[in-house]
Amino acid sequence: MKRIILLLAIILTYSCTNNSASFSLKEDVVLNDYYTQKEIVTLEELIRYADDAMLKVTGEKDIVTAYRSYFATYSAAWNEKNGRMDSKPPIPEQEKYAFLKSLNPDVIGSIWRFNQSHKLIYDKRSDTTFVNFTGITTLDEVMYGSFTEYLKELGEGDEYYKEYSKSLEQMGALPAAIAIYYARNNRKFDLEVPHNRLFAAIFVIGIEDNIYTKLDRYYETTKND
Repeated sequence: MKRIILLLAIILTYSCTNNSASFSLKEDVVLNDYYTQKEIVTLEELIRYADDAMLKVTGEKDIVTAYRSYFATYSAAWNEKNGRMDSKPPIPEQEKYAFLKSLNPDVIGSIWRFNQSHKLIYDKRSDTTFVNFTGITTLDEVMYGSFTEYLKELGEGDEYYKEYSKSLEQMGALPAAIAIYYARNNRKFDLEVPHNRLFAAIFVIGIEDNIYTKLDRYYETTKND
């Protein structure tokens, strides 16, 4: 009897602390309209990757608690005066880029693009303007793609996803206010619901170093040139 109770306790603990391993998007009927089953497997890989990052950076054992904890930290790190994040992203940039490039390019390309050519970059710290600059890489949201269309359909029943997809199409980028709103109000989104978990994972993976951190790396690598 004691062995049975111990075994049940281990199973319950494992299911609570490792729910990313079994998290499935198969119940998301809307998602099936935009991605094949093979592509959905890639989206599930993104969830596992983000889940693992959340557990690692927060030290939490429960996935949902880890996301809540991280978003609270993310919100607190937002610098209202400078309009940028003053904390490191949860996943190191080069590690993240390598992981994304190892996955199905059609799926990744429906969400983000690796932008290595910037028409205009301004470093106000040194009053320096870079034109057609290729010194840094940014992970930018895709304006028109399967993921945006998916969010638009979700937006028919959810105001936040509606505003998110509209901003991408109209502005080509996500306004900081919409990102911060999501982080500050994350508890309104049930992360056990497939589309909410997928969005949270993509949001987390998309968090980048601010432009000045990227420029500082560029300066460091070119200072002896």
